[in-house]
Amino acid sequence: MKYKAIYTLLSLIWLGSLTCSTSKPLSPEFKPRNNFPSADKYFSHDNNKQNNNKGHNINNQGHQKPSSKGGNSNNSPHFPSFPSFPSFPKPNHSNHKPPTNPKDKSQTATDKSQPTGSSPTKALPTSSPTSKTSPPVNVSTSDSPGIFEPFTPLEYKGPKTREFNFTLKRTNLNPDGYSRVVWAVNGQYPGPIVRCNKGDTLKINVNNEFDDPTGIHMHGIFMNQTTWFDGVPGLTQCPQSTGSSFSYIFKVEQYGTYWYHSHFVAQYVDGLRGPIVVHDPEDPYKDSSDCEYVMTVSDWYHEPTGNFMPTFRSVNYRGNDPVPDSGEISGVGRYDCSKVTDGTPCEDKGYATYVVKKGKRYRFRIINTSAMAHFIISIDNHPMSVVEIDGINVKNHTLEYLPINIAQRYSVIIHCDKDVDNFWIRAIMSRCSIPYRPGDPRTINSNSSLNYEVFGILRYEGAPKTNPNSTSFDIPNSNTSDCYDVDLNNLKPYPADPPPENADHTLNFTVNVVLLPTSRMLAAIINGQSFSPDFDNPTVMRLKNGEDPSRFQPSDNAYAYDIPSNSVVDVVMINRENRTHPFHMHGHAFWVLCQGDPGTNSSDPSTLTLNTVDPPRRDVVTLKPLSTTIIRYVTDNPGVWAYHCHIEWHVEMGMVVQLIESPDILTKQQLPNMPSSLTDLCKQYDNSTDPLETDNTDEQTASTESYSPPVDKKPDDSSSKLDTHPADQPSGIVPNDPSKMPLTAPPNYNKFPDDLHFFDDSFKDLFGDHSGKKSGKKSGDKSNNSSSDKSSNSSGGKSNNSSGKKSDSKSGEPSANESSAKKPGESSAKKPGNSSANKPGNSSAKKSGDNSGKDNKNNH
Repeated sequence: MKYKAIYTLLSLIWLGSLTCSTSKPLSPEFKPRNNFPSADKYFSHDNNKQNNNKGHNINNQGHQKPSSKGGNSNNSPHFPSFPSFPSFPKPNHSNHKPPTNPKDKSQTATDKSQPTGSSPTKALPTSSPTSKTSPPVNVSTSDSPGIFEPFTPLEYKGPKTREFNFTLKRTNLNPDGYSRVVWAVNGQYPGPIVRCNKGDTLKINVNNEFDDPTGIHMHGIFMNQTTWFDGVPGLTQCPQSTGSSFSYIFKVEQYGTYWYHSHFVAQYVDGLRGPIVVHDPEDPYKDSSDCEYVMTVSDWYHEPTGNFMPTFRSVNYRGNDPVPDSGEISGVGRYDCSKVTDGTPCEDKGYATYVVKKGKRYRFRIINTSAMAHFIISIDNHPMSVVEIDGINVKNHTLEYLPINIAQRYSVIIHCDKDVDNFWIRAIMSRCSIPYRPGDPRTINSNSSLNYEVFGILRYEGAPKTNPNSTSFDIPNSNTSDCYDVDLNNLKPYPADPPPENADHTLNFTVNVVLLPTSRMLAAIINGQSFSPDFDNPTVMRLKNGEDPSRFQPSDNAYAYDIPSNSVVDVVMINRENRTHPFHMHGHAFWVLCQGDPGTNSSDPSTLTLNTVDPPRRDVVTLKPLSTTIIRYVTDNPGVWAYHCHIEWHVEMGMVVQLIESPDILTKQQLPNMPSSLTDLCKQYDNSTDPLETDNTDEQTASTESYSPPVDKKPDDSSSKLDTHPADQPSGIVPNDPSKMPLTAPPNYNKFPDDLHFFDDSFKDLFGDHSGKKSGKKSGDKSNNSSSDKSSNSSGGKSNNSSGKKSDSKSGEPSANESSAKKPGESSAKKPGNSSANKPGNSSAKKSGDNSGKDNKNNH
């Protein structure tokens, strides 16, 4: 009995050390190694007994450069014990102090024990690991805590296989209070958190009980040697049919913050999305935080996308992108239910709430899972130190607010060293990312009661469950914020990871939104072509069956297939639009060498300053309005990789290219090993159920007849050159003469843009041989028929035909006027500094600027 009592006492002490809420403050040097325990009925785990690979190389982020120049990964950053944050004085803005009403229960926060209200069941209960026969370190625990449950890194004892079961089913939920049908994972929105260690193998079993096909992309995961599991219907697989099951099986050779989402039509906008966290046992920042949280930010639509996609992709449509109804933090929003006039159930959801303990340091993994919204994120009185971007560790850099574009991810660490209290979490949607005029009948949902400012609560343990009375930092508001990334100079990789000095090849891409001259449909184009996916015959299958990618059609937007393996490639992105575009590359992370200022969309990149010393490395970069952006990557991952704008409406309009990398290696060495389950998907896929194959011929014909096109202009010889085609610009800008381009864009480029300016028939040659394809291909204006016929992955649900009046701030919330109107400072749009920048060199820069006159080899 004596020994049993001692063992019990020691066990209780050990269990207390596992959680993030121990009463004894943790020192910065404390090393919590075991994960936060929680039960999960949806997941099973296969702990491999055999482990023949116990080595662990943290330099391997999935890419091997031709030569390694990185620093020693075993060196600790200059911040091993996380030094105290500097003291920031509170700004003297009396209007930043919102009124509070502690008695108003509708305004109290969502407690972590009941995280979202977007699940039909209560939060998964927590449990303590117990074992009579095994030591505590061997106790198996859940890999998927709730979205508002803190966790610590998973125990690492070598690579293992972790298996997750996803049941996809439409479920009635109300994330922002307004009830609608949600395309949910295991009845949840956001979907369950998937966690693993670097080196693990993930098996994700997907049972599709939707009434429409699907395909799930693991955003940011390189899928090395398994390109067929990248989850992109039309490129890497046929859609997964209704009622079928399919397993994604892949090794995770990276670490960091990622997410999964549907890549079929606009399905992820309706709810199919969730976080992925990959822990690194050798993370240089593992001792800089005591616990971790996942936080997502997103826009949200009350109407299923299937209800308005046919209109959005119709011949008649001339409006802007569909407008969201609200914003959310981690799946919790607060729509003003007084605006609901159609009888749809609506309730106040409270606030997304994260509970912390005084004295602790927390790592927040922040993911923007929006369809179109750029966010500015801040936590009152709590500066954030950025330590990771898009799965790449960076030297810690402290910010008061964090700009984050669609699909980007950041890890930030905050020190909870304030008095026990409640503090506002602010997620402000930038108006520059949602260009519309309220009440404009041309734009879908232009009567949205959108409140651009979304709030959550950081609640210290022991604080009353009332609304905060905190004041914000001096941050931009929704009107004054731009849609840029964090300053490049402040995102230096850690350990150092400079790019190869010179590029071997250059890809030139020009981006725009136009009116197709023949079909008269709006289309998003890259190099004059709008991508048209072939769901019946995805690119991977075409390559497996022996097709030559050089003979693909122009609308396939195929590039890079003739670039040798392990080449260094520069991608020059020229944005001809007066709005930003967040571009994501599948299968790779790239170095961002340059983000030109607005108005610098010259076709000669040699005029720009490139940072080839310590540029940031990531997989989503923002193209600024009317500008040139240059990125660099290495072709070390054979596969079929999408490269696209992550504004979902622009994907649906065709702003996609596919990089077919090392097709010889792919077809000879990898595709023969492709699982038969991929072929089975194509056999099961029924075209008659494909929402994109709806026959709208009669409707389109009638629409075309009723449409009066602009008066055609006389053809201009200069239009035959890709770099000199007209852009979607306000009047007064002459993009086909770079010498006459203004140094900066008009002052309204990031506010509500002017009406769209379209191509007319005089520029039809842009859709032929000038798309960068090899000779002998079919040319001419090929309209995106699959896009034009798009119907929906979704159906049902009620639309919100509510008043167009803008929602007022709720009682207790800071109003829209309370955010400072100051422009983002050093965390937004600076040029690379002199210490880390240089003019384009003799090799890579000239390739970037001189490519227009070269043969097709350097254009793919």
